[in-house]
Amino acid sequence: MRWFRYGPAYGLSPDTAFFTQVNVHPLSKFKGSRLASFSPGPVNEMFYKGYLTHIFSVEARAYPTTPSLVLGLQDIGVVSRDFAPMLIPKEEVVSISICRHFHTVNQEPFNLFKSHIEAYCANRSQGISRGNCKECNTEYEIRVQEADTHDVTLTITRWIDLGSGLSLEDIRWRCYVFFEPGIVHTSDIVSDPRQRFEQAPVSYGSSRNVSFEERYRGNMSLMHAQRYKNRMRQVRDYSWATNYDFDLQSRDKDRGCCIA
Repeated sequence: MRWFRYGPAYGLSPDTAFFTQVNVHPLSKFKGSRLASFSPGPVNEMFYKGYLTHIFSVEARAYPTTPSLVLGLQDIGVVSRDFAPMLIPKEEVVSISICRHFHTVNQEPFNLFKSHIEAYCANRSQGISRGNCKECNTEYEIRVQEADTHDVTLTITRWIDLGSGLSLEDIRWRCYVFFEPGIVHTSDIVSDPRQRFEQAPVSYGSSRNVSFEERYRGNMSLMHAQRYKNRMRQVRDYSWATNYDFDLQSRDKDRGCCIA
């Protein structure tokens, strides 16, 4: 935030936090595990030829009116519709955390995610779940939706207000970054992280905002013809990533394809 307040010579811009990663998990690596319990019928060799793909992205913005650093993060789990039950949080398949205080180790968030997947599998409409963590005010949105003609996605989007950056004692910073029991937001400083993020410019000097739908479409566009393999750097087996330094020129040219 020193950059925001005093200029480029005094620090890094929020743009430098930009990061997107795609991890592809071949189902064959789960062979012989409890993963078989997620399949709708007998497990055969065709099942193990499938993939579970995870897209993660993060972007930071400086909210200018009452200055604060706000993060927007999105996790998308993509799997064939036939194996949607795989997206139910399970230690061997996927564990999900909204923040330090709200994660699927606890029963309430576990049941929330499970209800979305079970509703989809039963052809029932679950709608969209929205909420805020009572301790750190992380705002979240959870939805399950179909993608193209074959896949289904579980999408978790989070917005985090990290405060003004003027002091390490800022409650918005402490309650999220440090695990301090008893440190919670108070009513006089609770913000609306999503609203702040979406009202802040995409980058300094820009007036462009990005909605949930734009962010989702941009991240999912990486799946088309495995576009992520050409646009990103392979960082290890089955994993590709891009950040501000690596993808600056292409991000400026076609921002909508890799926004958080």
